[in-house]
Amino acid sequence: MKASKAKSDTIVFAVLLVAAIFFYVWGIPSQIYMTATAKAELFSPDTFPRFATLVFIISAGIGLIISLYSYFKAIKEEGKPVREKKVWARNDIYAMLIPYIVFVLCVIYAILFRRLGVIWATALIPPIVLFAMKCRKWHYYIILYAFSAILYVLFKFVLLVPLR
Repeated sequence: MKASKAKSDTIVFAVLLVAAIFFYVWGIPSQIYMTATAKAELFSPDTFPRFATLVFIISAGIGLIISLYSYFKAIKEEGKPVREKKVWARNDIYAMLIPYIVFVLCVIYAILFRRLGVIWATALIPPIVLFAMKCRKWHYYIILYAFSAILYVLFKFVLLVPLR
């Protein structure tokens, strides 16, 4: 069991290391504009992002080394992990897909937020998220709609913010 955990940790740290190197090499230089004067300074606009990314690279590298060491140590003790066939049930598949469903609903919420406004987007998408997460307590839906109504009244009549 330790070997499979160490193997998954190794994969995670390798992905994090590659992502951090990508941001250091391409992401920061392409997103932070540097003038010639700024480049000459000791502390430039990209100093903190580069420092933070270097700390991230070092942390991911250390984590990768430790997880590789743990993996090889576990293989010596336990032997290679044997992959077992898992029979998938409907609830297992749904539980595996729910984070992606919620993410897609958040993207739809952002699109509706821009197109319809905050009130309609909040009235439409969050109840669908609750339903997708198998929330069957009706008072949660009431609380959600009451929150939307309070937001509407607060922004429209108290703060006098024009809403769509």
